[in-house]
Amino acid sequence: MAIIYRIVDHNRRGVYCAAGNTPSLWSKVYDNSWSNDRQPSPCNDGMPDVKDEHRFGFKTPEQLKRWTESKYCRELLTRHGGMVNIYSVPDKHIVEGRHQVAFIRRNAKLIGRVPVTHFD
Repeated sequence: MAIIYRIVDHNRRGVYCAAGNTPSLWSKVYDNSWSNDRQPSPCNDGMPDVKDEHRFGFKTPEQLKRWTESKYCRELLTRHGGMVNIYSVPDKHIVEGRHQVAFIRRNAKLIGRVPVTHFD
């Protein structure tokens, strides 16, 4: 069993998910390509076999902090409604990359929810 930290918006969507005319949480606070050395796409992070049913998060608070890059970025994410859902996930439902993890949400149990700034 592993603990996974997932950044979500106020509708509990992932940070890169936009809905209709509503921009994603990440685009509200961070103006760059989402696929770079610190925030690689799954296939560039050693996870080529992820599927639509996978959701993304972090195995440690340190991974989350490296991904978000700075305390200021975490403050902006929180100001725009960003939260961190904390899940308990069976190990067999986790795919690990170098910077992030993917997991199957239906097999995850939500055990907590805190502001992104909780990790500063």
